[in-house]
Amino acid sequence: MANQFTIYTSADIDGPGAVNSLTGSLIKILDACLVDGYGTGSYFKSGSGWIKPFANSGSADGRPVFGAWTQKSGSGFTLFINDAGAGTGLGSEAWATGWENLTSIAPTGSAASNVGIGSGQFPLPSQLLTNGHVNWRKSLGGTLFGRPWLIVADAATMYMWVQPGDFTNKYNHFGFGDFYSLAGSNDRWRCFIYGKPTDNSTNIVNNTDYCDQLAMGPWSGNSNSLLTAQSGHFIARSAGGTGQSVPFSKKGDYTVAGSVSLGGTVGVPITGILPCPAIDNSIYMSPLFLVEVAPVIRGKLKGLYHVGHASSNFYDGQLISGSGDFAGRVFMIVKETTYTAFWAIEVSPTLDIN
Repeated sequence: MANQFTIYTSADIDGPGAVNSLTGSLIKILDACLVDGYGTGSYFKSGSGWIKPFANSGSADGRPVFGAWTQKSGSGFTLFINDAGAGTGLGSEAWATGWENLTSIAPTGSAASNVGIGSGQFPLPSQLLTNGHVNWRKSLGGTLFGRPWLIVADAATMYMWVQPGDFTNKYNHFGFGDFYSLAGSNDRWRCFIYGKPTDNSTNIVNNTDYCDQLAMGPWSGNSNSLLTAQSGHFIARSAGGTGQSVPFSKKGDYTVAGSVSLGGTVGVPITGILPCPAIDNSIYMSPLFLVEVAPVIRGKLKGLYHVGHASSNFYDGQLISGSGDFAGRVFMIVKETTYTAFWAIEVSPTLDIN
């Protein structure tokens, strides 16, 4: 069955507009893109089919600050967002937590510690940031200036890119939803979440954001390795359903990615060093695989690809028609982060799904 992402942007006519550092500003965007849709006539975009298990809750000057969205297809798990200005990032960041079964979005204590209530949490409190969440950065702290964003989503998966203003015209990247599992549809726990693993970090200077990096080989000996997983990356459970939240890393083709020295460590950005085009006049791309610590290749991120050439060869939003193994597929370039990481997103109705 054909499956395709819908593309939503802050520039869409009659859309929800830019995101900013106001609490609750991310909630309305996710409602519009994942559930409600927006626009009229030829400018209408339908929501991507997700379900609201609970009405939005909490308020800041009338704006809801807690929200949840459940996948309509696939695993049927739920994304919870705390956009109440929790953590040291305040309104600059929202907290994101995955749940197999969310039973309440109301806080049991302080709103600043709310990650929802339920079972099957990922990440677990013991795994990250005391309460069990990752951070999705929205905007440079202390400013209400609107920031551009891009969301691509279907009924089971969503990816978001935001230019928060920490670095001019540079993206932060986050995601939640089902990946394509090599174990097939019997893998009922094939739902991932990833985001920033630290509060109020500008993500590049201190190398704490692995969302736009590839894992290195086991020889690397650092925290960005196939043997240790990338911080801020979690799957609901193992493929057999045992245990709880499982860390993972992203594997592209790091042999062509080059490296960037960051604060004494070495990062491997999702970018490349190959001449463009390649010797056969083609563009080299690799799927982004999810690797559980062990390491075990669990599956691949749906519709996201590592391009093995430098980002300077492409422009943001560029469409590329595939050939060879990718014949019949169309890709859109999203660029770039501060150290030139970028992605190709499959935008044709050819997504691999379980």
